[in-house]
Amino acid sequence: MKKVVSLLCVLSLVLVAAEEAPKTPLLDDLVRLHVPMPLIKKGKIEATPEQFAQIIQVARPLMHDQYNPKMNEVFGLERRVQRLILQGKTKEEVRPLLTQIAALKLEALEIKIDILNAVQGILTPEQWEQYKPLSR
Repeated sequence: MKKVVSLLCVLSLVLVAAEEAPKTPLLDDLVRLHVPMPLIKKGKIEATPEQFAQIIQVARPLMHDQYNPKMNEVFGLERRVQRLILQGKTKEEVRPLLTQIAALKLEALEIKIDILNAVQGILTPEQWEQYKPLSR
């Protein structure tokens, strides 16, 4: 049921975004979840070199091998939907593409959740508390 609701939310957002025709392409997750690596690199979260190495070891393969390819596919599909709508296609005609976009974004979000769960297990509770307000 949650997946269906998520898919419907994304579908409506994609249709609204497509109608507004932004000047630059907009590519976003279903829910914004910021991975902590940039915050650690900037020193906003104090992590040991060992912790940072562990986080990179866990996060890099997931981001580069799984998350990024899914979001690249989403980007192409979103551009295709935009072109189709500008060509006069109806929402019923683009619905299969919108469903595919929503499913890919859901899979990408699940990957980010896996990364954050792994990072939480590497950071101390104090470091995690330091991360939480910075992730918004």
